[in-house]
Amino acid sequence: MSKGKIKNSIWLVLLDSIKIYFSNIDKFILYMLFPVLGQIIGLILAFGLGVGFADRIAEKATSMSNALLYVSFDYSGTFNICKSVLGLYGSLRRA
Repeated sequence: MSKGKIKNSIWLVLLDSIKIYFSNIDKFILYMLFPVLGQIIGLILAFGLGVGFADRIAEKATSMSNALLYVSFDYSGTFNICKSVLGLYGSLRRA
């Protein structure tokens, strides 16, 4: 058995992992940047459009049934555009 002591603290492991990450940053950028940024952009699109649309509905609606009526009739064009943007982004993302 070896008499040498292995340094195995959490900080050394974290430091080694950061060193490995930055030593392979070119491979990360080449292979992982597009999928990672694609996920982030997809989340921003989904939640941004959802929150913006919900704010517009909440200004006019007094109850949940009124909100559904507003979505169905008054904002059907906006709602369909939001769905189309998210669907188009999802289909392009898989290509």
